[in-house]
Amino acid sequence: MRNLPASVHRNNIHRYRSLLATRLSVIRRQFIDLRLSEESSALEALTS
Repeated sequence: MRNLPASVHRNNIHRYRSLLATRLSVIRRQFIDLRLSEESSALEALTS
């Protein structure tokens, strides 16, 4: 993932978590789960 500021990753994580709280198809939920994992990993790499 590109070198984005930590705040961008935090905002994306918040948005993905909000989306997961809604009704989604299985495919969309899997995609968002993947993106959430990627964003969390990127944020962890920046803050460690």
